[in-house]
Amino acid sequence: MIQNNYRKAHCRYPAHYVEKAVDFYTGYINSDRDSYYLPKALLSNLKAIVDVAMSQQNRMLFKQAVEIAMIENILTVIGDLDHGDVDRLRGDCVEIVKRTNGNFKFENAINWQRR
Repeated sequence: MIQNNYRKAHCRYPAHYVEKAVDFYTGYINSDRDSYYLPKALLSNLKAIVDVAMSQQNRMLFKQAVEIAMIENILTVIGDLDHGDVDRLRGDCVEIVKRTNGNFKFENAINWQRR
């Protein structure tokens, strides 16, 4: 059983799995006397859930950063902007993103540039 399950429990080696199993069972047996065990187990599960969510979010942010870098490079090739134009545009974009709470779409940019 240990050999089949220690990797599923995110243990590096079988002895670590046994340690976790003993800790868990001891906590379970003493849970009527030790109210600390249940919050510790809950905290461990919540931490694992948050870790997975953070990992997924980090991957998505990385992908977005790559796409944005590609767009910036394409615009640099086709645009005729100097550093002053870019600085002004950045300031304007910071303001508009703040004002719209990040809800700024490509269509908004088209309307904004046409004024």
